[in-house]
Amino acid sequence: MNGKDIFLGLSYIGEDLIDEAEHAAFPAKRRLSLKKPLLLAAVIAMAVMLVGCAAVYVLHLQDLKIGQQADTRRFDEYGKLITEQKSMVDVLTPHGMKDSPIQLAAQEWVDFTSTYDPDRLLMENENVHGIPDNCWFTYGCYTWDMVNKLEEITEKYGLKLLDKFIVAQRWEKQLMYDALGIGGVVRPEVPVKIEEFSGTCYPNGNFDSDLDLTLTENALWTGRWFGTYAYSKKDVFEPVTTFLSEDAYRQWNYKTADGTQVLLVLTKGGNGMVFADVGDATIFIRLSPDLPMLREDSQIPTQQALAQMADIFDYHVSPAAFDREALVSQLGMAEAERKAAEPVYLDPVYTDYGEFLNTQPWLDTLYYALYDLDFNGVEELLLGSGDGSFEAAYTVTDGQVHPFETGFNQYWLCQDGVLEAVSLDPLDPGYVSHQYFTCQDDTHLDADAVSCRDGVWRKGVFDQAVEISREEAQAALAKHPRMEIPFKSALDYPMNGTTLGEFIRAHDPVRTAEDIRRLYAEFAAREYSVEDFPGAEYTLMDVTGDGQEELLIRTWDDDPPGVFSAYRDQVVWIPIHGYLCENNVFMQVEEFADQLRGAGCKYYFWHLEGTKPVFLERLIHNLSSETWMSDWDAPEIPEAEAQAILAKYPRLELDMKPLSELVQ
Repeated sequence: MNGKDIFLGLSYIGEDLIDEAEHAAFPAKRRLSLKKPLLLAAVIAMAVMLVGCAAVYVLHLQDLKIGQQADTRRFDEYGKLITEQKSMVDVLTPHGMKDSPIQLAAQEWVDFTSTYDPDRLLMENENVHGIPDNCWFTYGCYTWDMVNKLEEITEKYGLKLLDKFIVAQRWEKQLMYDALGIGGVVRPEVPVKIEEFSGTCYPNGNFDSDLDLTLTENALWTGRWFGTYAYSKKDVFEPVTTFLSEDAYRQWNYKTADGTQVLLVLTKGGNGMVFADVGDATIFIRLSPDLPMLREDSQIPTQQALAQMADIFDYHVSPAAFDREALVSQLGMAEAERKAAEPVYLDPVYTDYGEFLNTQPWLDTLYYALYDLDFNGVEELLLGSGDGSFEAAYTVTDGQVHPFETGFNQYWLCQDGVLEAVSLDPLDPGYVSHQYFTCQDDTHLDADAVSCRDGVWRKGVFDQAVEISREEAQAALAKHPRMEIPFKSALDYPMNGTTLGEFIRAHDPVRTAEDIRRLYAEFAAREYSVEDFPGAEYTLMDVTGDGQEELLIRTWDDDPPGVFSAYRDQVVWIPIHGYLCENNVFMQVEEFADQLRGAGCKYYFWHLEGTKPVFLERLIHNLSSETWMSDWDAPEIPEAEAQAILAKYPRLELDMKPLSELVQ
């Protein structure tokens, strides 16, 4: 190590970090006043002394860098909206140290893939060229030119190719660890709560493991960390790269609790990385804290907190190669056992439409029509809400009622034998999509599709869609005029020589309030057991205005309650999820965070007309830009006006009781 190496090693240690470390070590002592040159000289002298005692390898991010890539920033590190900025980010090889075969191979592979077929015009959804599984899945090769280049690069640097990866689901994770011959990736004596997520592994011993981690004692940062621990041997080509903004992080070397020298990186946004060279392998750990969308410095983990998390991991794991087929067989048996343990649900069998309708909820709001949709001589049962459209269709085949058409919000039969399928977004009343297909042979007429989002109309689907005017959209919709099909109340459907309504009144007993409470108790005991939901709460309120109490269940503190209503001999969920306000209005709060609009909250207000949610209005608060609006394409509104809208819907404080009291 020469003077240049020492200077490089110290160049990323800021004076604030040295001061911070001194303050952390001696919080009660008076700090000495040293001029910066003297302090730097003292640190260099200490480094020289350490070099004289033993060879110390200092790892820097510069050792992992293989290039740069253009990036566009729309938000700062704290989630605030900023003027769009063009910048460069460093491309790193987390498993390829400076001038190592893996890094040199990664450099050539990145250079090749960034210029070869940049628009992915040669890519197919299926492996039509017979690419070997490991090249197709692990390295993303989709042509033989890519396979040949990959083999050329790895042969040049004396590296082996990884096999096709094996996925272990959360409940199969221990089988993966057992095959690798390791107990896990966290030191067993560490006080930490671990929730295992999925992982992947390779027969040579390479693996990665996803984790949810929370320190349970003396935590410098008490929140959750989402981590990925990746282990890679140096004799195989590991193609993984990662990216970092040039000036948006701090890095420093650290010796962990088990004596391993690592490089720690903490970004300004609070994300952490751990790099370790452990002899014949490397370890790369990502750590993402569970942070709010918009955050302050005080909410971001400190460097000491990241170091504390680095201490919990085991850097002395020694995963062994294993037999691929043996592990795949074990995972298959584990999955089969899990499925066998699940309760078996068999769809009920109905021999005619009357039997089927008799089991449906809210028949007083349901309308039906009979129409032969596919012209095969059998009339389908169309169910709708009375506006001429239908939401689902059923047919009879082999003496049983089966779904004929479902999946869209609305269907309209058109005069030319075409079925119009309409998609709506309950969270975005301004969105609508119209797709068309023939009833007889189910041919999709993609060119006729019309959609609208945020006030912008388009014709066609996917990448064939082109922007059109509102007038052009109306003309396109008029191409397939809708038919007027007469619908009747479902209660008027013929049932055993009478109507379904008369059949129900003759066979269904009159329920008392005690009967309804008993239904709710049985439902709660079955669906919300105390073992699975120990903190669940409930209350009974009439939120539909029909004089009958509904069951509101909240499973977590301050979560919006689920709303359930007794209908005949069953309990049915009312499809609304929000906080109850005055006058049976529900306020749904949805957080958002994306690269175009920033971070914030959307407020939706719904009113229940019986059991049907009816949209009232929406309010959007963009916290990144501190603006309010009623819709994405609507003009901004003053905050006072927004607060006046919120004030129209005072949230009710519910009298919640432990759910265990209901199920007793």
